[in-house]
Amino acid sequence: MDKPPINYEWVLLPSCYLTQKDLRFFSHACQEIRKQIVHSGKLEFCLNFEFSFVYYRNTSLRERLKSLGKVHKLTFLGRRTVNDLTHLGTTHTLNLTGNVGITNVESLGKVHTLHLSGCTRITDVSCLIQVQSLYLGRCTQLTDVSSLGRVHTLFLGDCTKISDVSSLGEVHTLFLGGCVGVTDVSSLGRVYNLDLRGCTGVSDVSSLGNIHSLNLSACCRVTDFSCLGNVHTLNLSRNRQVMDVTTLGRVYELSLLGCSNLTTVSSLGNVHSLDLQGCFLLRDVTDLRWVYRLNLCECVGLSDVSSLASVHTLYLGKCPGISNVSSLGRVHTLDLGGCTAVTDVSALSRVHSLNLRKCTGISDVSCLKFVQLLDLEGCTGINTFGKLSLLKLNWSF
Repeated sequence: MDKPPINYEWVLLPSCYLTQKDLRFFSHACQEIRKQIVHSGKLEFCLNFEFSFVYYRNTSLRERLKSLGKVHKLTFLGRRTVNDLTHLGTTHTLNLTGNVGITNVESLGKVHTLHLSGCTRITDVSCLIQVQSLYLGRCTQLTDVSSLGRVHTLFLGDCTKISDVSSLGEVHTLFLGGCVGVTDVSSLGRVYNLDLRGCTGVSDVSSLGNIHSLNLSACCRVTDFSCLGNVHTLNLSRNRQVMDVTTLGRVYELSLLGCSNLTTVSSLGNVHSLDLQGCFLLRDVTDLRWVYRLNLCECVGLSDVSSLASVHTLYLGKCPGISNVSSLGRVHTLDLGGCTAVTDVSALSRVHSLNLRKCTGISDVSCLKFVQLLDLEGCTGINTFGKLSLLKLNWSF
């Protein structure tokens, strides 16, 4: 081929060793565009270029990659793929995830979106103040992030040596999941999206009441959630210390998954989307009739769901105490998977999507001919199918 192809949108090079000759002409493109023929001097015409676990055999190859700085999106994945970053500072989106050999990132201060997660030898990120989206997850040597207060989206997951986040109060979206050294979050009240999952050092969240989206999953030291009633999207899952939710009735989307000591949810009737999976002690859900999307899977103490007829999407999987579902005929999407006590589903003929997987007590499903999506996998007791369409069935005995 005399002329190199140009203007390719994607170029992917999965798991390969490259020589200088390899770079000059790559093998022909397959249907998924996993490999493209690219001339070594024309790489700048590619919008997106991805090297997955590429290793260099000679230093002259590095010189050929200077033109990659003009590529829009560039990915180098691997343990020791690239060390010299000098010519990559003008790339719009640069993914260097897992390149443990990287220590100096001074030349990357003008990159728009920068992925450095798993680059465990990086210690100084003060030069990255102009990056808009910055991913530094598992950069375990990082201690000082005081210069990153102007970053729009900042991911610091599992940066276990970070303790001071007082300068990050103006960040729009901040992920601190697994940052066990963080204890004081009083300065983060203006962050729009804040993820503190697994931040076991945090105990006081009184300043976070006006955040739009807040994740406090597995924050085992937090005991007072009463100040969070104005949060739009709130995740308190896997917090066994959650027992009083009376102030959370105005939350739009609320996850209490695995809050196993919760007994009363009468104040949550106006929540739009409510996840109560694994709340074993719940007995009464009468006041949840207006919830739009309700997850009650594995709520083993439930037996009466007659009040939930107006719920749009209802998950009741693995609730062994539920047997009577006659009132749920108007539910749009209904999950009864593993509800072995259910025997009569004749009232569910107008449900749009119905999961009866492993409902071994059911024998007759002939009445379900109008159900649009029906899952009968593991329903070993069925002996009457009637005129059910095989096109909408998922079943396996």
